Amino acid sequence: MRSEGGYTLVEMLVAISLSTLLVLSIGDFATNSVIGSNQDYNKTLVLTNSKEAVSIVARQIRLARSVLSTNSIPDTNAPAGGWVGTAGTGNPLILAVPSRDATSHDVVFIDGFHQSVYTDEIIFYLDSTTHKLYKRTLAATLPAGYTNAALTTCPASLATAGCPADSDVVDDVANLSTGYLTAGSTTACTSCSPNNTEAVNFTVTETRTINGKPYTGTYTTVAALRNR
Repeated sequence: MRSEGGYTLVEMLVAISLSTLLVLSIGDFATNSVIGSNQDYNKTLVLTNSKEAVSIVARQIRLARSVLSTNSIPDTNAPAGGWVGTAGTGNPLILAVPSRDATSHDVVFIDGFHQSVYTDEIIFYLDSTTHKLYKRTLAATLPAGYTNAALTTCPASLATAGCPADSDVVDDVANLSTGYLTAGSTTACTSCSPNNTEAVNFTVTETRTINGKPYTGTYTTVAALRNR
């Protein structure tokens, strides 16, 4: 039955149904767009964190004088047997970085000819329990008249004013790998000692679960030692 100049009941029901379907479709599209946008953001976030972590390590590599196979400065908080810096997966990276005086900020030389320098040791290591990448500093003992600008650091649970906590570089690390390059080599050795290393290939893989969904970001760089 149609009223004068109006619509039938059936026509009205059809119009309402179509309008409802249209609104639901627009709602689904908007929801999917928001979810997709959030996923892209989360992927970018994880990759950016991995990139920043690698950049922090790369800056220290460029400052280093050499890469060490073991720490030479005593560390009472080192793993049993001390730190071992063989290339590969999950192994620490041990760098000898020139020591600087706290007042002048100058490099402290051992000899008057400025050929040998005192070095601190920077250790990047992965805690397999917390899945965090940490940076530990072992400060060299300098001769009288100098104060080392660096401070030896300790695990957070043992930190004091004189031995601050190791730096937390990045969380949720799923994998850490190092490779060493010597003069003339084009491929990083991933199972050798760091003797005569001129550059380091360093890779961090971060896996983070956000809202129940895992996201993975991997970033690699090759950094050359500039103070050899």
